[in-house]
Amino acid sequence: MLEVVKKEGPLGLPFSKAKSFTEFEDDFSRLWYENEFRQEFIPSIPSLHTKLDKGISMLDVGCGHGAGILKLAEHYPCNRFVGIEIGEDSVKSARDLANVKNLTNVEFHCIDATTLPKDWANTFDYVFFYNVIQGRMFENGWA
Repeated sequence: MLEVVKKEGPLGLPFSKAKSFTEFEDDFSRLWYENEFRQEFIPSIPSLHTKLDKGISMLDVGCGHGAGILKLAEHYPCNRFVGIEIGEDSVKSARDLANVKNLTNVEFHCIDATTLPKDWANTFDYVFFYNVIQGRMFENGWA
């Protein structure tokens, strides 16, 4: 890690050096989703809280294994939730969990956020990003 953060060091850490990064990130985020997301974050935005009580369409960009959006789908059944993630394994895991929980108001897609379908424009009332905007280097296999 010291080599990665040096001024003259490489441009990042390749995922091959951090194979369990997605699992670590999912576990780390899950704690926030379990303890603060619905309980504190959602109520801190009164207009969103009110809209969720009435029914909206929400997009979760970079949803990972779906921890956050699945929580919302459980607690706000009159809403439509869509999660997108670039990792196929994460999307499969999120879909499987939604099926186990029998949630019909949530869907997951394996999509790069930079290439959203054009027909999705103006279809969501709220778009949520959590811990997803990070610099990425694609040269030489760096991610």
